[in-house]
Amino acid sequence: MSPIRILHVLATLDRGGAESMLMSLYRNIDKDRFQFDFVVNDDKAYYAFEDEIKALGGHVYRMPRYKLYNHFSYRKAYDLFFKANHPWPIIHGHYTTAAAAYLTSAKKLGKKTIAHSHATRTTYDGLDNRLLGLFVRFSKILTLYPLRFLPDYLFACSVTAGKFMFGAKRPVTIINNAVDITLFKYDSIAREEMRQTLGLGAQYTLGHVARFSLVKNQTFILDIFYELKKQLPDIKLILVGEGQLLEEVKEKARKLGLQKDVIFTGARGDVHRLMQAMDIYLFPSTHEGLPVVAIEAQAASLPCLFSDRITDEVVLTDSALLLPIDKGVTPWVDEILRQQQMPVKTDNHLVIKNKGYDIATESARLMELYQAMLEGAA
Repeated sequence: MSPIRILHVLATLDRGGAESMLMSLYRNIDKDRFQFDFVVNDDKAYYAFEDEIKALGGHVYRMPRYKLYNHFSYRKAYDLFFKANHPWPIIHGHYTTAAAAYLTSAKKLGKKTIAHSHATRTTYDGLDNRLLGLFVRFSKILTLYPLRFLPDYLFACSVTAGKFMFGAKRPVTIINNAVDITLFKYDSIAREEMRQTLGLGAQYTLGHVARFSLVKNQTFILDIFYELKKQLPDIKLILVGEGQLLEEVKEKARKLGLQKDVIFTGARGDVHRLMQAMDIYLFPSTHEGLPVVAIEAQAASLPCLFSDRITDEVVLTDSALLLPIDKGVTPWVDEILRQQQMPVKTDNHLVIKNKGYDIATESARLMELYQAMLEGAA
């Protein structure tokens, strides 16, 4: 008997948080029962996860990007796509900006539909024109509001993300941004190897993993690091990722005279090993849903300092703390100095598992949710 194929609709398939979480679920599902396919709404020639998807038996399809003004042609493209390709009884939509359009096309053919929220607010990176910003905000409201009633099922990565995207009137199923806790479990041998590879020696090392964007606030991390070096001159900073602001952040590091002490690794597929090399993890985002990398850092048993703009649902261990980003760098510098005096790691791997963020447990739960939808029991 062939597995039931589920179609996931995303904006991209690069190494972002939602994409990484979805790939972890994909690796762990029983592929005799379910198989995943993916639609990306972009024409990029190659995506980071594409080869792995194909090796696992999945397919990757490309559709045009949603632009609001192309709403009707976009809908028509999905009408034709679903009619030509119809092995999916469930359409799982992660690309919420366009979900009202493609989920409407899916529902016309009797498919079960899911909208999945990964955010607590919309993003406007790079918009410095006020009028354009207002237009984008209006268009987001116009496209997102139908998701409160259109999909058959509503998923979210956190309670806060669910209320933001769907309001409070309909039930929302929380799908935890689970990780492979065995992969991130503290490993002293891997730590020594990675620190040697990075040339760290015994230096106290700060770390951060994210795309380079206004939301992720890497310039704030550089400000923290600059002030911290006045008291701890022999420290290092690892910044992992790529993005539209990477060169801007590198330039700021040069202007602050930090270029020799900041390690830019680019996008990496071995984040679990890079985290072993870190001594503390910083994540001062201006907003988030519930970031996967924050769970990974806690699973790696790192002390974690998160922005207070992130939902407090992200704090899973005693080693994690929310700090303000609107009071300057001082609270962050003070807390890092305090943490630096407590170098003994606490193994958090079982704490993460017991709180429902183990990928094996969550992938099994997702399969049961799909099964219940197909049987009409959910």
